[in-house]
Amino acid sequence: MRRTLLIRDLGIPQARRERSRSVFYTVDGYGMRAHLPAINAAIGRAQLARFPVIEARRKALWSVYQDALDGIAGLAVVDVDVGRCRSTA
Repeated sequence: MRRTLLIRDLGIPQARRERSRSVFYTVDGYGMRAHLPAINAAIGRAQLARFPVIEARRKALWSVYQDALDGIAGLAVVDVDVGRCRSTA
């Protein structure tokens, strides 16, 4: 967790409150200014080109799960017709 926080805070180990009371601070390692929403957006953009493959794989997996779980007493599987599902992307 410390390493993650260090990267998020531009490699600066001092807490923001501590830095605000000082005239200097150290940089111990690699860091970046990319918060979670920006990282999520970058991953999403990279995966968008592969979306048709990802979508087909998820539909195939759903069918496998549905077949494997069908008939188990006390288990109700949500009825989804993946053949009729389509993306809006």
